[in-house]
Amino acid sequence: MEPIWSAAAGNEKHLVATDHLESEQLRSLSVADLFDIVARHGLHFHHARETGIVFHMISCLTEHGRVGLTAVGNTRAEPEALCERAQRILLEEARVALIEEPLRR
Repeated sequence: MEPIWSAAAGNEKHLVATDHLESEQLRSLSVADLFDIVARHGLHFHHARETGIVFHMISCLTEHGRVGLTAVGNTRAEPEALCERAQRILLEEARVALIEEPLRR
């Protein structure tokens, strides 16, 4: 059963959460990189719309290649799509960071 809750305005919200968005590639990202990626790609939670993604377990990113996220949407499909988009973007950004890191030295 999918979690559903009512937002402050009384609107029904749907959510999907994971503590294990995990990949060795994600270890190439710093916490600052994560915040930059979230901002550039609009992956953050929008308080006015009460939708988007909240990231957690951020301290596990560089050591374990893991981050958690909770996606909130207005329909059943929206948070799942947000999670898939976030995963795709983070893995692509991590691949780019792995390629560019040797060039920075």
